[in-house]
Amino acid sequence: MKKEGKYCSFDFSAKPDREKFAQNVVEYFDRKVQEVFNTLGVPLPGTKAQIKFSGTSGAMYITPNCFELNYNIQDNDLGAIIHECLHYTQQLPQTFYDKNVRVIEGVADYYRITLSDDKQGDYFNNDKRNLVEKFDTNELYNSGSEFIAYLRKKANDKDFIKQLADKINSKDQKQLDDFFKNKFGKGYDTLIIEYSKNRTQEIGKNPKDISRFDFFTNL
Repeated sequence: MKKEGKYCSFDFSAKPDREKFAQNVVEYFDRKVQEVFNTLGVPLPGTKAQIKFSGTSGAMYITPNCFELNYNIQDNDLGAIIHECLHYTQQLPQTFYDKNVRVIEGVADYYRITLSDDKQGDYFNNDKRNLVEKFDTNELYNSGSEFIAYLRKKANDKDFIKQLADKINSKDQKQLDDFFKNKFGKGYDTLIIEYSKNRTQEIGKNPKDISRFDFFTNL
């Protein structure tokens, strides 16, 4: 049992009762994969991505050419596809990913917000509408993407995230490390600790009152 799109094929045979959801996923994927790849300036994939249901934790996970959705993913949690499409452009070695996981996941969730239809990450509730009250340097997604957006503001460069994504896609550790040092004179780890300590001054008001989309897109 499959739904076919231009850029993906969704085998929903493990959950045949979710045929309508499968069709929505295929249509959403075909739109968003083009947005993500065009935003990053990389060629669109020449073969279809394979999508299927699985029992893995989280909403969605990607192996090299297969997107796996949790059996219980909610119908309106489609923004997970944007996040995973970022990883789809990268195909990173595991050692490089492990060393830079906070940067990589932060960039992916940054684009989840900025490329979403609802400007809230196309999430099943409003949890991604505003910045989190408590910033956590080890939390990969909400805090991680906020910090990436902050660095864009600090660099005062609307193309900063694209440049950073290019360094990630290079899979070259020296290029990535030098990127932060050339921009800010410091490494990522030092920068995020400083931001965490000075966040109140940097933001200037209650983070729960700040639109995440606005914070991510305004300089």
